[in-house]
Amino acid sequence: MVTGVGSVSGIFNNPQPGSATYDGVGTSSFQWGEAVPGSTQSSLQFTGQSFNVGVGDSFVLGTILFHNGTIYGGTGADSVTLSFTTTGVSSRPDLFDFNQSLDLTINLINSPNVAGDPIASADFIYFPDYPAFGSFRVFEDQETTVELLASFGSLDFKGFGKVGDPTIGFLSSSVVVPEPGGIGVVVGLGLLGLAAQRQLRTRR
Repeated sequence: MVTGVGSVSGIFNNPQPGSATYDGVGTSSFQWGEAVPGSTQSSLQFTGQSFNVGVGDSFVLGTILFHNGTIYGGTGADSVTLSFTTTGVSSRPDLFDFNQSLDLTINLINSPNVAGDPIASADFIYFPDYPAFGSFRVFEDQETTVELLASFGSLDFKGFGKVGDPTIGFLSSSVVVPEPGGIGVVVGLGLLGLAAQRQLRTRR
């Protein structure tokens, strides 16, 4: 098997719309929206990981730290591109090159805040080119991480991995905003419901 050892880096670029309030283009940390008093901007921070992997095997590209701030409507970005670069040494450079790149568009969904319904109020991100991978959601004014997975052939995105703190963030198979009070609907769509219900209990 051809194997490679190396590292991953990533930067954010091309936020849309261009009229949005944002900062961090060209860096590994992207912030968007005009924060309401007492809160902060929403943000994504990518941290790449090292790899030691064979061609075709899944590995962790890195983690995204998603902070769900409370921002004024109409001030936030709707999407941003995360551009990855892998730098690696191949066991068979004559057969395979581990120096590759990948651009992923991330849609940023700023859900309306619904009093008493943290599920419906959770903001989320998803990859519009890969809707089958679902979304990563974080409760209001909270932050946690999620792994991003990939494999080498060409550098192929494989979806979300583990959530850092499942009492704060969760994965859903849905890429739509849930109806207020719709915890049952979201669970039916594949929410990791146990963690979400635990979060509901702790916030009452």
